[in-house]
Amino acid sequence: ILQFRSKIMALSQLEEKRTDAFKDVRKNGWSYLLFLEQESLHKPRDVVQIGRELLDKNWIATSNKWRLLERLTICSLELDDVTLAAECIKQLTSKFGRDSNRVRVLRGMFYEGKNDFTKANAEYDFILAPKNDPNHMMALKRKIALCITQRQSVDAIKLLCEYLKLYGSDREAWKQLFMLYAQIHNYELAKFCLEELITINHNDYVLFQTYAETLYNLGGDQHVTNALKYFSQALLLSSDSNTRSLWGIMMCVRALRENKKALQSEQKELIRNCSQKIVQKYADSKSKLVDNVKNVLMTFLDDE
Repeated sequence: ILQFRSKIMALSQLEEKRTDAFKDVRKNGWSYLLFLEQESLHKPRDVVQIGRELLDKNWIATSNKWRLLERLTICSLELDDVTLAAECIKQLTSKFGRDSNRVRVLRGMFYEGKNDFTKANAEYDFILAPKNDPNHMMALKRKIALCITQRQSVDAIKLLCEYLKLYGSDREAWKQLFMLYAQIHNYELAKFCLEELITINHNDYVLFQTYAETLYNLGGDQHVTNALKYFSQALLLSSDSNTRSLWGIMMCVRALRENKKALQSEQKELIRNCSQKIVQKYADSKSKLVDNVKNVLMTFLDDE
């Protein structure tokens, strides 16, 4: 909840800081770029536009210049501006040398942008060599990204497993590994990834919802019974505003009924409450599907 409030506050400040930055780049440009970085706000076009002006007009302190060039390289590659990226890498190479690991990562990303995966991989392999830095986070991440780009799912899974042995608190890595396992329908291992994510962040209703869906896909009375619990928790964390979890609860109830497992009284009450909330949500959105939804829900309630 605190993270959510912090993000809302950052977004509320964004437009004001952005306006100030573009109004006076020399005075407010660098502080705006710092704000974006600190709040993890993704604005590559702003970074490129303001960053170029700060550098071109020498409005940036020398101590911050190299940091800005590195960031400018990454953002320009996102925007397919290979010319700007090449110029930034040239300046960084001149300052830190060709064999700097951080420069090599940027050069690898540059080759990725040109679809020259062989050269990109060579840069990352150099960094990850046993005599260099085999645990280099960014190089490992880029190698994983290369495998995913080239649809080498098995290699990507192996690399992610090795990466997570070193950096087990990386949520994005766990999410990526979950998606790869789900793509190959290995729901048991996908479930494990979600369990790790829930341990890291137990207030994210989407994680509970996705975990419930994974349990449902695994099938069987025990998994479906547990899925019902996790859909209910997702609904609780989202303040009853999650239509997907409402439908998930209904689907679990149907699966349990088909398996001839008796419903408890509280589950029957849950069905009635969910049905009312689903209908209300469709009605509030003035959806033309309201009547169809009511008919579908009747099939869930018929045997109650």
